[in-house]
Amino acid sequence: MSDEKQAANAHLESKSEDAPAILATSSLAARFEHRQHTLTKMEAIKENKWPLLWCLYMFFLCITWGFDGMAGGIVVSITEFRKDFGTPYEGDYVVGAIWQLGFQAATIFSLTFGAFVSGLAINRYGRQPVILAAFLLSIAGAFLQFFSRNLTEFVGGKILTGLPMGAFTTAAPPYASEMAPLSIRGSVAAGMNFSIVLGQLIGYGVMREASKYADARAYKVLFATQWGFAAVALAFLPFFPESPYWLVAHGRADKARKNLEKLHDASYDYDGHMAEIQESLARQNQESDARGSYAECFSKEAR
Repeated sequence: MSDEKQAANAHLESKSEDAPAILATSSLAARFEHRQHTLTKMEAIKENKWPLLWCLYMFFLCITWGFDGMAGGIVVSITEFRKDFGTPYEGDYVVGAIWQLGFQAATIFSLTFGAFVSGLAINRYGRQPVILAAFLLSIAGAFLQFFSRNLTEFVGGKILTGLPMGAFTTAAPPYASEMAPLSIRGSVAAGMNFSIVLGQLIGYGVMREASKYADARAYKVLFATQWGFAAVALAFLPFFPESPYWLVAHGRADKARKNLEKLHDASYDYDGHMAEIQESLARQNQESDARGSYAECFSKEAR
């Protein structure tokens, strides 16, 4: 019993020693959050111009998602594609319903699988290597679709392009939410959906212009354009700053502080932002502990 009392007393003493630091962190976080919420939209944009530019980079990933998905879906409507891959039918060419269903199934399956795997990979390695791998797969998928000689190869290309689409949807929204200032975070998050639709509109525009060709270029231009998206994204990727939230959550607070210093000028409240990140992550951990796990749903106590 004496050992238990000593352990309890030591725990209480430890908590009492940490109390000033916890209070200081809470005070800094509260001050930071209050100031962020009082900023006007223009003030928030001016103070966070570099983080918002990287949010735009993530918007570009969503534009790529919208374009890639649209390019693979509308290609069947192009006459030259049906001539090269379809069969004659009543003076026209058609692609069988089974193959069209296969196109959709391949995209949905690979997108879902890509989102699942990339979520695990981002949690472990961060977003930069995952985005790199995603665009390399996108390049390979576009290559296979561009040079495919039959529908089997074309479906393989769609699977390869579907995997990065899943990665983009997993990487972009959380990053933008973490990097955007509090006062306009909702607007920035909504921009993701707009970017996807914009990518689809670009896909329609490219198809309309390419349809003027009377050969394979009428549909191959769609796949070649995907290489352009990848080239632009990869050119900026080496400078991509990881989210301070992710860095702090993985025990790299010093790197998180350095990223904040690169993204903001000297007058920025770095201490307050770091405190807000730490407090936010602490709340998330507490909520996760309170919710329990999926395994507990199947425990004897829950039956």
